This record gives sequence, structure tokens and C-alpha cells, in this order.
Amino acid sequence: DPQLLANFILGPEGLDYDKAPKGLIPFYTNEKVGLNAFEMHLEEAKQISDSFIHFTVAEDFLDKIKTELNEERAEYSIQDHSTHFISMHDNEPVRDESGKLIFWPSGHGSLLKNLNELDSDLVFIKNIDNIQVPSKNAISIEVKKILGGYLIDLKQTIDLFLFQLEEDPEVNLEEIKIWITNTLDSSFDLSNKSELITYLHRPIRIAGMVLNEGKAGGGPFWIKTDGDIGLQIVEGAQIDRSDAIQNAILTSSTHFNPVDMVCSIVDHRGIKYNLEEYIDKESGFLTKKQVNGYDAIIMERPGLWNGSMANWLSVFIEIPLSSFTPVKDVLDLLPTGKEQLS
Repeated sequence: DPQLLANFILGPEGLDYDKAPKGLIPFYTNEKVGLNAFEMHLEEAKQISDSFIHFTVAEDFLDKIKTELNEERAEYSIQDHSTHFISMHDNEPVRDESGKLIFWPSGHGSLLKNLNELDSDLVFIKNIDNIQVPSKNAISIEVKKILGGYLIDLKQTIDLFLFQLEEDPEVNLEEIKIWITNTLDSSFDLSNKSELITYLHRPIRIAGMVLNEGKAGGGPFWIKTDGDIGLQIVEGAQIDRSDAIQNAILTSSTHFNPVDMVCSIVDHRGIKYNLEEYIDKESGFLTKKQVNGYDAIIMERPGLWNGSMANWLSVFIEIPLSSFTPVKDVLDLLPTGKEQLS
């Protein structure tokens, strides 16, 4: 009986998945043991580093997740309430039954505050729903090691140049300019030592990109801002689809952002950057949510990997499509997911 099955899966007398965070649902089996996404991310992290793993979770599920994982290496945070926005319906703020304004989490751009508070110099970022069982996760682990290794190599060169620019009066500016042009960006006109220092003294991100197979979401683009051209990750919601030219650029894009990146957030002297200083504060967008029974409009902050990292040093690298295996709902397990369910 489909109804009985649904009641068992969702209801409080059964598995009670209706009120469970997606990351705790054991979508997969590995050697006939049920595994959820949190557990699989922990296993992947152990293959990459002996450092800690940090989860940002919904506040309502924080205690439940901590209890079920019981993992010493795991750290947790929630979206800071100070980053929430009011919700609007018919140009009026939505209020609760007592008349108080209802504030709503303002998208993943708000997580920049969480990232800014991490005590780390190298950070891997990945969505909770993009993970494979350990027996099939070799490609994802290899991709992370390659991205991380490339970032370390890149940062060592940048750190060396910054020390030279600050301390060596005989520094070869032309050598640094050529390296920037060939490695990072050929669009900037860096004419003196001060401009070179300003350009290089920024947090760094290496973002993996997969071939676009029609997935919804952001992708890598060149964008022009105040006459300067730079690499950015742009979400579809940021693009005016009614503009034929802009829509054509979006639909013809070759790559997709799977949110698989590694970041350096300290400078050449080991001092943490204040990531709030590298945001495109003009970036943001409106989304629709159900709030207290209303179709409400929510203002989302600049996305974590687009607007909130707009002024970072960025390198985009194509990675295998097979490393991107998101499970946003149960249908994503089929048909390719059958193999992982067996």
C-alpha cells in the first residue's frame, strides 16, 4: 500500500523522515551498512586531511545532528540571526500572529560570516548533497587533492611575490606582471608596485567546474564591472532572462559550478583576511518563499561563491563530471543511483 509506505517513511510512528534534515537520511548503503550524507562527508574528509570538518546546519537540527554523528573532528555553526532579512508580501512586511516581524535566513551569502570565523588557512567547500559512498568516492577525493595542491603551489608563488614587492627594492616587476597575465588574469593594467601588491593581496579560491548538462545553478563567466573584466561565478537568478543577449550567453555556457572549491583565507604573513572586505555589496537577488502562509519575497545576500567572493583571486579548473553526484531528492538516485543502492 503506497499510503502505508509513505506513512512509515514520513510519519512519527515510522522513520519520521518528514522532520529529518536531508543530510541525516541514509540514502546509501556501503557494504550493506546504511550511510547518510554527513557520515560520508566525514569519511571523505579523513581521506584528504587530518584536520577538522565544519558543518553549517539549520538551528532546529543542530542538537540532533551532533548527537547522531558523535564525531570529535566535527565542528558546527548556524546562520547568524543578524544576517536574516524581513520577508515581504504585497509590499508589506510579513508578521506573525502577535504582530512581530518575521525574519528569514537570507541565502548562503550569509554564511560568509561563518567562513570568516573559521580558524584555518586552507578551507575546502562542498555542498552536503554532493557526495558518494566511500567505495565509489575515489574520483572526488583525487579532485580535492589536485585542487588543494594547485592552491598551495599558487599561494607559495603569490606569497613570494608579495614579500619581494614589500621588501626588495630591486624586485623584477615585469616578471610578476607576466606571471599574472599567464596564470591569473590578462585584463588588468598593473603599472606599478603598489597596484601589484593590491592585486595579489587577496583571499584565493580554486573552483572546480564540470561540463554543463543542463543543471540549474551558477557557472563561470567573464563579467565587466566599472570597466574591469574579471572571472566570476554567476547564478541564473542574477541574470535578466528577458534580455535576449544575456539569456543567450547563459544558455550557451559550457560549464556549471558544482560547488567544489578550495580557498586560502590568510595572507603571506599568516594574517587572516577580513572576508567582509572582498564582497560585491551591490550583488544580491530576490527569491520567493512560503512564510507564515504567504507567498513572500526574501532579499538574499550576495551568494557565498559569487557575490561574497567577487573580489577574491579566482582560478576555475575543469574537473570530471563523475565527481559531481548530487542527491537533492530521491529521484536523483535513479537510474545511476541503483548501483549505489545495491
